Amino acid sequence: KFGVTDVPKIVSEYEAAALVAMSPDLLRWLTRYAPKANIKTKLKIAKKDGERVFYDREELLAFDAFLRQPWPKKDKYRPHIPSKILDEIKIEANGECAMCCQHGNKCEAAHLEPMASSQSNHPENLLWLCANHHTSYDKGHYGPRTEDMDFVRNYKKILRRFRVMQWQMQAQLSLKLISALESCALLSKQLN
Repeated sequence: KFGVTDVPKIVSEYEAAALVAMSPDLLRWLTRYAPKANIKTKLKIAKKDGERVFYDREELLAFDAFLRQPWPKKDKYRPHIPSKILDEIKIEANGECAMCCQHGNKCEAAHLEPMASSQSNHPENLLWLCANHHTSYDKGHYGPRTEDMDFVRNYKKILRRFRVMQWQMQAQLSLKLISALESCALLSKQLN
């Protein structure tokens, strides 16, 4: 584990993905597009090295906090969920309802914390569910309301944790590959 002074300031895209539990694809999208209507805030890239992208750790955490804050409404309508965030939760659920693993073409984004109270379209607050399970969740039909909500929220945490573990592994593999390539280049130079 890192000590307080050992925490890296700049993180790779896979380290960033693991840190905020958002895919590298979504993070790159957030550098190009402002997700909240009428707010021009985008995620900043700290450094590029060819195709590799790096983020400032503090900027990344601040942007994640910004996404968790209430999203602006237009008149009385719910804030729009950007298509890339919908893609993110759909991929997280393997393209099917996260509960029944079916009905992929009839699924929708369900807010774990009701939109009326959270006002948030942060990916952590969304789960890809078929219309039946979405309605059942909203109405508390799985059992006692608090146990129902806890079950679905914990299931979401498991889905996210699995993806975070994949990104952590990818970050480690990337570092090992770079090290191996640098060693090969050094060896090639020595042989010449």
